[in-house]
Amino acid sequence: MAEMLNPARKFQSACFQPFRFIALGDEDHSRLRMALDAALDRGFLSSASEQIQRPPGF
Repeated sequence: MAEMLNPARKFQSACFQPFRFIALGDEDHSRLRMALDAALDRGFLSSASEQIQRPPGF
């Protein structure tokens, strides 16, 4: 389950639709974390890496 947040304009021709997870199963959470870690390792999200905050214990 996800909650849609207020849209954010980044470019004149694009609008990002941010969201946050409200409920996520344990297995899905693990898959998401592994996918994000892999993307960060490959540098796909290098500009956003400072913005990603991991909860304690992850």
